[in-house]
Amino acid sequence: MRKLSVLCLHGYSMTGALLQQSMRRTCERLSHLARFRFVDGPHTVEPSPHLPLELPEGTRPLGWWRPERQDDRSWHFHGVDDSLALLSQAEASEVEAHGHGVDVVLGFSQGSALAHLATALRQHRPSASPLPSLRGAVFVGGFPFAPASPAFAEASLHLSMPTLHVAGSRDKIVRPETSARLLQLCAEDNRTYHEHQGGHVVHSGSASLAVYEDWFARQHVGASGQLAQ
Repeated sequence: MRKLSVLCLHGYSMTGALLQQSMRRTCERLSHLARFRFVDGPHTVEPSPHLPLELPEGTRPLGWWRPERQDDRSWHFHGVDDSLALLSQAEASEVEAHGHGVDVVLGFSQGSALAHLATALRQHRPSASPLPSLRGAVFVGGFPFAPASPAFAEASLHLSMPTLHVAGSRDKIVRPETSARLLQLCAEDNRTYHEHQGGHVVHSGSASLAVYEDWFARQHVGASGQLAQ
């Protein structure tokens, strides 16, 4: 049976390579179940002091959009369409290389909000989905896509596909109660929640790795057709 194709989306002010480095143990643990593709956000952003690992010297910090606070205190996200186009390119590359598209999207921090939007479009407006093969999502240190603009009504709708939500009890950047807002948008009978004792990181302790392995193993069962629920 083929491995799951997993598209990994880094956090704000990171890069795909930095997320890959922070997920090394996780990818090794899941190597019998999944193949991971890491991509870079299309926008250069301000550096953040709250990274799980330091960017190498000379590396530009990247993001999926540039957030701007409006006069009414709402948010506008500049550049979302560019990121959706990049996801479409990643899907096409996956099909060309392996004969099938992305099965699972995994997003960390800001990447989780983009993963949420991609999942919502896949379920509620397939014609606009950049990931038409998508069947499951993993949100790590996640929060919902919910700016005032650009507004995607699909992002406020319930998600029924399998989801895994991972939060850190000591996360001061995206607190567990913020991640819970995304959790509540997902079907109770098809979501898995794991809270580790760390901060704003992709945690790779033994308990977290076991949760990842169990969830991906369940999805892998149906990789040749519908993903397992």
